[in-house]
Amino acid sequence: MAEAMEFRLLGPVDLVAGGRSILPGSTRQRDLLTLLLLDRNRVVSTDRLIDRLWDGRPPATATAALQVYIAKLRKLLAQHNSYSPAVIVTTSGGYSLEVDEAFIDARCFEDLVHRGRAAMASGSARSASVTLAEALSLWRGDALADVRHLDGAQIEATRLEELRAGALGDRIDADLAIGRHGELTAELEKLVKHHPLRERHWEQLMLALYREGRQADALRTYQRAADILGEELGIEPGPHLQDLEERILLQDPNLALAIASAETPTNLDPPAAAFIGRHQELERITELTRQRPLVTLTGPGGCGKTRLAMEIGRLLLSECPDGVWFVDLAPLTPGDEIIDAVAETLHVATETGEEVIDAIRKFLRAKRTLLILDNCEHVIDGCAGLLSKLSLDTESTSVLATSRQRLNVAGETSWTVPPMRLPDPADPPESIAEADAVILFIDRARNRNPDLEEDAGTLLSAGQVCRRLDGLPLAIELAAARANVLSIPEIAERLEERLSLLTRGDRGLPHRHVALRETIRWSYDLLTDRERRLFDRLSVFRGGFTLEAARHVGETASETLDLMSGLVEKSLLQADITASRPTRYRSLETLREFAAARLEEAGLTGACAGLHLDYYLAGARKAAASVGGPDEPAWFAGLDQDHDNFRAALDRAAADNPVAAIELADALTSFWMHRGHAPEGRKRLVELLYRHRDLPEDLVAKAEWTLGVLAYSMDDYSAARISMERALEIERGAGETGRVARVLNGIGVLALQSGDYATARQRYEESSAWFEALGDARGMATAELNLGIALVNLGEVPTARKHFEAARDRFERFGDDRERAHCLLRLGFVDELEGRPDTALHLHHQALEISRQLGNRLGVADAAQYTADLEASHGSEDTAALLLIEALEAFVDFDSPVGVARVLFTTAVLAARRGDPDRAAMLYGAEEAIRDGARAPVPAANRAGHDDVVASLQDLLGTTQFEVLRIRGRMLSRDQKVELALQALHN
Repeated sequence: MAEAMEFRLLGPVDLVAGGRSILPGSTRQRDLLTLLLLDRNRVVSTDRLIDRLWDGRPPATATAALQVYIAKLRKLLAQHNSYSPAVIVTTSGGYSLEVDEAFIDARCFEDLVHRGRAAMASGSARSASVTLAEALSLWRGDALADVRHLDGAQIEATRLEELRAGALGDRIDADLAIGRHGELTAELEKLVKHHPLRERHWEQLMLALYREGRQADALRTYQRAADILGEELGIEPGPHLQDLEERILLQDPNLALAIASAETPTNLDPPAAAFIGRHQELERITELTRQRPLVTLTGPGGCGKTRLAMEIGRLLLSECPDGVWFVDLAPLTPGDEIIDAVAETLHVATETGEEVIDAIRKFLRAKRTLLILDNCEHVIDGCAGLLSKLSLDTESTSVLATSRQRLNVAGETSWTVPPMRLPDPADPPESIAEADAVILFIDRARNRNPDLEEDAGTLLSAGQVCRRLDGLPLAIELAAARANVLSIPEIAERLEERLSLLTRGDRGLPHRHVALRETIRWSYDLLTDRERRLFDRLSVFRGGFTLEAARHVGETASETLDLMSGLVEKSLLQADITASRPTRYRSLETLREFAAARLEEAGLTGACAGLHLDYYLAGARKAAASVGGPDEPAWFAGLDQDHDNFRAALDRAAADNPVAAIELADALTSFWMHRGHAPEGRKRLVELLYRHRDLPEDLVAKAEWTLGVLAYSMDDYSAARISMERALEIERGAGETGRVARVLNGIGVLALQSGDYATARQRYEESSAWFEALGDARGMATAELNLGIALVNLGEVPTARKHFEAARDRFERFGDDRERAHCLLRLGFVDELEGRPDTALHLHHQALEISRQLGNRLGVADAAQYTADLEASHGSEDTAALLLIEALEAFVDFDSPVGVARVLFTTAVLAARRGDPDRAAMLYGAEEAIRDGARAPVPAANRAGHDDVVASLQDLLGTTQFEVLRIRGRMLSRDQKVELALQALHN
């Protein structure tokens, strides 16, 4: 799980994820993020945002530019987090940044200051000192240092700086109260030098010096303060300073320090090893424990509940003068008396005839105590009985419990302990080293192997280990225990057998924690028989599933919800409840593997995998039927969520059910193509055909057609043509007229891309006739659109317009917004050719907005490139650059060489406009090389404009210099070509 984002305002504005800055490089993007943060969780009108972004002087294209900036921010917030604490909401009036304030450093600072002051007021100076120091450590410089030019930023910065100054004074007061005067004098000398008019710091310096036994220095400090105040302000020191001088002269005994002598009583053992990470969890749970009478930490075995509870107990020692007491319930059996175990831990004695519970209540009355009940799950009834009899309130005794399920006691607050923060697979070694799970693994591995080298290879393998162990602390520590006999890469390699590998740990661990299998078995044995059977069956899922899917593989559909509720309660399933979509359930991979082994032992793996395949094949077919309709975005979103399940179903079917595998691949084709998964789908199909060489011809034709479509979407026109010609030959022989029409249309598309417009026209007209004979209105609409594209390139622009308009109207009747957007793009291009650039730009923006709403990233990339071309010609170069960056990133992700080439050429035009003809010439060479490699010439309709740009560059640079730069651009690697374009766009 990626680390949640942090929004930082206490210094230069920054946006951090995974320990590194992801703040957009564009100044305008940064300013927009700041404005949304300053007005967070409130709608800010579009007009107000534009006015503040451009300081009251917006360009004509400001609205379009703002939409691009918003889209880029929205993408940024989504792509760096599995759990994003913020989302940009679009309303009719403007935009709102809906953000969890716990992830904004300024709000965290304010909360910590409030808690620190409350601790000081209650007499807990030590806690106040720690809390206020933590608050001040969030500062990285002056608040909003680089955006104070923005409307409202200066006011907020001033408010925060004033709060910071007050918090600093409070922290020094707390440090003075706990006897740190000797450490403070140097700090206070600097403060009075830099802030000579703040009398509070003069007072604190005088008191610190006096407590050090330096009475004369304290009195001289008063005189220095009096001189400065008189010279600067013409006033005498205030009454507090004057009173302090008099008390120092009189050596007032009340100025001496009174320090509490007794330590907080506790039975918490000193930690055997350093507690690592979990900073956000510690902060939140500590706060809950302060506020609520009963907090229960839940989660699967090995997730770190006990260690977390003990660390929280240590953090709260200073706030619990009557003790922090740890009660380990693991040794008890369900029949044992929990009350007796608690009384023994608290050393509570009963009087004659007195009930133990009454003695405990009397002992705890009027005391400030924290009671930690560990491992409640197997004696849950006894725990619930005990707690229901105790009168808990946060002014006296609080209880922190750990359990694999809720206790279900009145007043209980439960908190599910998440896995440790994991590195992203794409992180560089230095970022991997900062992830909590990796820090824990390296620390424990070094305990076993002090000579462990922390090089890039070790860190990459450590990140792999931690991800495969789901970030479970126990599993990570057990894996690290092998570091004295295996290298870290070897541990990573052997994790295929994780449950057998992780069988040795620290001898100080409880027996059930020595082997990961035993830890899981401990939880598994607490299930009912029916819960165990369902848990085993659910192991066929990957990456989460819905209740409907679980019912399909369960034994009895009517019981599934109740049984799954029990699994969630007992921390073997996690429920992701969101109002906008069906609840999804998932199990940690380590738990899923355990259940899969039980399912295999029962001989049920094949049957359950078959049910899983049936369910997802049916879902894929429904999604395929929705392509082009109004429900397409919802279906594709569902396929996105279940992509891992579709992969698993394909893997299983490819082994022993190739018919179902090809049917599933055929149903997923549009999803793969429009969601950027074409390379993966193509690879799977090629492997399937190679593995099963005796398939019936109708299946081979279907697979070849799918391969052709996927190859086309990746601009591999040669391979696409081979596959489609094979499919056409088989379909003609079989007399499958509907499929013949489909393949003819596909072959026409390939002819179009290769510049053979006459053949394309012929194929489109032939397919259109087939579709008309079949009464296939949607097929006719597709042929109309494609025929229009061919006609534009043949110079028949007015006729092409009629075909585009007819196709648009047909797709509109079908509710196919994706293809309607495509038609709008083509109509805009026709308007541009016919000299109506304003109308063209409007149509392009329409298409772009529709594609964004659909989540059709390939459509967005197409529309963004077309729109950028026109925006540049209108003089909106910044907007054009942002659109081109977005299009380029998408085309690279989709592995679309022709798309990349189109962006490179438009970027060359933009670079030339910005006075950088050298880079423009190199970009032209790069585009030319990509098109040659893809065998995709510049379309005839674009060639004249294309040639004009080349001619102007030759005039600017001279023929020789232009050729040198063009060849240099051609010789760049693909990554270098992309980087060259990004440099031009960011400049």
